[in-house]
Amino acid sequence: MLKYIEHTRLSLKLLAVVALLIVLLTGSFLIFQFSRERQYRIDILDTRLQDINEDIARLAEKRDTAGLLDLIQGYGGRVTILDMSGNVLYDSMMEDISGIGGHAGREEIAEAVKSGRGYSLKRASETVGGKWFYSATSFPGTGIIVRSAHIYDVSMSEILASDKGYVWTALILSGLLFLLFYRYVRHIDLNIKQLKTFASMAAQGREINDADMVFTDDELGEISARVVELYAMLQNSEDDKTRLKRQLTQNVAHELKTPVSIINGYLETILYNEELDGKSRQAFRQRASSFHIQ
Repeated sequence: MLKYIEHTRLSLKLLAVVALLIVLLTGSFLIFQFSRERQYRIDILDTRLQDINEDIARLAEKRDTAGLLDLIQGYGGRVTILDMSGNVLYDSMMEDISGIGGHAGREEIAEAVKSGRGYSLKRASETVGGKWFYSATSFPGTGIIVRSAHIYDVSMSEILASDKGYVWTALILSGLLFLLFYRYVRHIDLNIKQLKTFASMAAQGREINDADMVFTDDELGEISARVVELYAMLQNSEDDKTRLKRQLTQNVAHELKTPVSIINGYLETILYNEELDGKSRQAFRQRASSFHIQ
């Protein structure tokens, strides 16, 4: 005997799985795109500060003090000049640099010594306080490291903020994809419901031809409709056999009714007519025994 367990509709399972996949794919894309765009903006800002570092290093090499001060004041940010060991030689925001410790361990300085350039995002300053975006460039030829910095404030946050246009694009495309699959799942669900109705009617022995079943115009709907059609043909064939059998039985009964009645009349005459002589009885018996259906 077949047993069934309680289950969620197949269409809902499919819809849930696809929705989960869409959410995962969209989320992964948004995270990747956000990181990629943020890094792109950081690289742009770092490149701008690197250009300032190169200008400062060029003026420092020429020992153009006036031009160097004008450039630093025009920049408006913080500029620090260090030797290759990380010792501070100049800081635009500190008049007395004697109390400033070595910077060799700072992230951007260590990276600049190692690869020529480095940056540090939103690092707190141990000297002047606040959080800064640092960009350092090493110049081994002149034996200095130039580091420029921009305070991490609201304007900096806006510069590094990602454009939200791709977020809406991704959400809209995901929504359209979900609606498209939902339409497809509805077709599957409709065919499954019709097949369940068909199975219930078949189990009850009801006429399938009387059912009003509509299937979708696709491969699944075509196959489902064909199954129902074949079963209806088989059911009609069985009905034809039943009707033929009933008709044959009725014909046989009709053909036997007349001769049986005649034979019954002969026998009743012999049994209930006591005045009938032996010769007549024998004649009736012979007629009854010799009677046959034409």
